[in-house]
Amino acid sequence: METKITQKSPALVQVEIQTGWDTVEQHYKKAVKEIASMVSIPGFRKGKAPAALIVKRYKQEITSSVARESIPKLVADAVKENHIQAVGEPQILNFSLKAKDSFSFEFMQEVKPEFELKEWKGMEVESLNIHITDEQVDENLDSLIDSLTETLEIKDRPAEEGETVEFKMTVMLEENKDTLFDEHLTLFLDERFPYPSVKEAIMSNNAGEDVELVIDADEDFEIEAARGQKVKVFLELMHVTKEVQPELNDEWAKTQEAESLADLKNKTREKLEKSAKQMETERVNMELLNRISDTYDFELPYSIVFETIQQMASNQLGHVLSYIEDEKQKKALIDNFFRTHAAEAEKLVRNQLILEKIADEEKLEVTNEEVKAKVSEVMDLFPQEQKGMIDPENLDEELAERIRVDLLMQKTKGLIYDASKITWVDELTKPEVEQPEEDEEKKPEEDVDSKEVEEASATESSEQEKDEETENTEEA
Repeated sequence: METKITQKSPALVQVEIQTGWDTVEQHYKKAVKEIASMVSIPGFRKGKAPAALIVKRYKQEITSSVARESIPKLVADAVKENHIQAVGEPQILNFSLKAKDSFSFEFMQEVKPEFELKEWKGMEVESLNIHITDEQVDENLDSLIDSLTETLEIKDRPAEEGETVEFKMTVMLEENKDTLFDEHLTLFLDERFPYPSVKEAIMSNNAGEDVELVIDADEDFEIEAARGQKVKVFLELMHVTKEVQPELNDEWAKTQEAESLADLKNKTREKLEKSAKQMETERVNMELLNRISDTYDFELPYSIVFETIQQMASNQLGHVLSYIEDEKQKKALIDNFFRTHAAEAEKLVRNQLILEKIADEEKLEVTNEEVKAKVSEVMDLFPQEQKGMIDPENLDEELAERIRVDLLMQKTKGLIYDASKITWVDELTKPEVEQPEEDEEKKPEEDVDSKEVEEASATESSEQEKDEETENTEEA
């Protein structure tokens, strides 16, 4: 196989391939046989026409069939043999077949751009000191308590303050029986309950009971049409519920794998510190990587950028798009997303290529054992019944490769972080904002020397005196 590679741009090559007849002969014979079995030629039974006649009449179809069967493997072989860093799918330009001689074709292939790696070690950067306060620990435990809140239904006693009651309330005028209100309500019993008399009746009867009472509706009664009149209120008490939370004490702390409440608070502090440090490390990593990336301007493969922005759109718009039925609205939303996020996608791709370049030059690797360990670590976070969904020993090749790449990028970020010069601070320095240069014509006039001011004033006074003398002379 003869291969000629022409670099069209830093991220695009054109490849010309010519291969001998022996490479495509079997595909050629197969194509002739299949076409002969499907077509009818006058004077011959179906499938019995001479091969030469089939080739003459269906040359283009045979060539297309040979190309379809041969090109994928030939492209893969050319990419491998010539160490082409291919990304995306090849674009086949043309192909030709010379029977019993050769097969040739051309294709365009996007590639990872070649670029010289600039200095990335020893960058100066600030990182925040992490201080977890007692208030943050308490807030975290309060959130945990809230998440463990249970709702209990009360059946053996009337409702009490701080509980929720579900009931149906019907209000009608006692005089003419006109119904003023008939609603199903769920209300919390506290000082804001809108019907004081109704509240008293509810707190005197069990769920499942019906209550009837007569009320003199005053001017503050919630139902405006009833104000100043005597009304009958019918209550159908349905459910009373109460929210119950664990009590924050030593006994409950033991259920959270702690020896005491103090021990639980210490463990909570450690967990919050670990999480905050990870987030701060990731922030510093991103700042370092962005600063490195800003020094490059190499061409990016369109296919990777497009794939990245597609993934971004899927993650951020997937749920929204499921509620939009109009296809034009969907397209408009997606088009707008692509326009507004193109720069972000390009940044992500450039960062990825730089990380890969650093990993390659530093000879970083991820072993199969590291991939398996990562899978096991993630699966430990799943409920017990789901832990067997993925077997670390029998990973799908595509999944294993994605995990390997992710771990390699993490290693590379860690290498950049370790090679930087970190200054630990309690507050990050705000970036300086460049002030626009003022137009020279708009610059304020320089201060005039005080002596010049005095001389100017004296001159002005002298001129005024002369003017006055002239006026007096004219009057005389």
